Amino acid sequence: YEKQKRKIGDYATAAAGVMITIEGGKCTAASVALTNLSDTPVYCAAAVDALVGSSLDDAAIKTAVKAAVDASDPVADTRGPVDFKKHVAGVIVKKAITSAVARA
Repeated sequence: YEKQKRKIGDYATAAAGVMITIEGGKCTAASVALTNLSDTPVYCAAAVDALVGSSLDDAAIKTAVKAAVDASDPVADTRGPVDFKKHVAGVIVKKAITSAVARA
């Protein structure tokens, strides 16, 4: 789970949760979800599809990150404009995937 917030105690600007299972050098199961990047939490099925069956190489991770960002639908508010939030989404999803792979 990774999140970006402006200060301690603040609501996250964006957050991503990722779980990865690896067997035999391949991703056999994954879950990718976002919060604070839409009206409701978002399950990123296309990002999961990009990861499962892959060796979790840079290309698969890049595809998953793009899919997750595409699934987001942030609104501009005091935490930033839409473009900023989409950028942050990409950064935290990549970080969450990388962390999940390291723990798997």
